[in-house]
Amino acid sequence: PITPASDILHELALHRNFSVTTLQMEDEMAAISAAIGASYTGSLGVTATSGPGFALKAEALGYAVMTELPLI
Repeated sequence: PITPASDILHELALHRNFSVTTLQMEDEMAAISAAIGASYTGSLGVTATSGPGFALKAEALGYAVMTELPLI
């Protein structure tokens, strides 16, 4: 949702033929939670944000670390 993440989302959406699934979430917390869910199912979970958005993702990032789920 924050500007740098939008450019990354648009680029990833171009790669549908490689089974890339993209989601536009309503906020930063939902974005990292969706990436954690993807990782939990065995897919590669990717999320992106700008500097201020990272602070909003800190709690969920801690959860991913505790559960040892890989995220990018």
